[in-house]
Amino acid sequence: MSNVLSADTAVISRPIITVSPLTANFGNVTVGFTSSPTNITVTNTGQLPLDVTAFTPSGGNAAMFTIQNGSCGTLPVTIAPAANCTFSVTFAPTTAGIVTANLQIASNDAASPVPNISLSGTGISPTTNPVRINTTYYPSLAAAFTAAASGNTIQAFGVLFVEPAVNLNKTGTITFRGGYDALFGTSTGMTTLQGVLTITNGALVVNNLAIQ
Repeated sequence: MSNVLSADTAVISRPIITVSPLTANFGNVTVGFTSSPTNITVTNTGQLPLDVTAFTPSGGNAAMFTIQNGSCGTLPVTIAPAANCTFSVTFAPTTAGIVTANLQIASNDAASPVPNISLSGTGISPTTNPVRINTTYYPSLAAAFTAAASGNTIQAFGVLFVEPAVNLNKTGTITFRGGYDALFGTSTGMTTLQGVLTITNGALVVNNLAIQ
């Protein structure tokens, strides 16, 4: 009887690291703001425990990408066979333009290449005027409230406006929506008015506005 184990039937017991995705493009993000997180999953597709020891960003722009360890927790972490953990990366550009970096994941899987995740994003210069009605931009809340007509929606950055007097004196209804990022893409923050908002005439529907 033969004692030879053929290559076709050999089972190599070792940890095997699998990472998905291997690219993360954060798109356009305004300078001074932070992107939504991109989740990255590390899976052990081998037969022995996988020890993940480090997440290491590299490149001249690596500091613009931040890692949150998520379910991977404090490193080093041991991942059992067929198990996984997830961490996340965010992009916070400090300058305008295309930004790239790399992220390597170190582990005890010596037989596989070190996973390299390509990170990229584009920093966008913020719009000068922080308030708009449709495609017309205004330097202040007061200017926008003066220009608004019935049925208009005023949108504003999620920043502090120091304006002693903002007055609504219009017939009909004006809608105000605050808390926008500097591309007026999403409204997840709060616009703050340090001053007085007076409604002399008309109606105002308000979202995401705090008055100090």
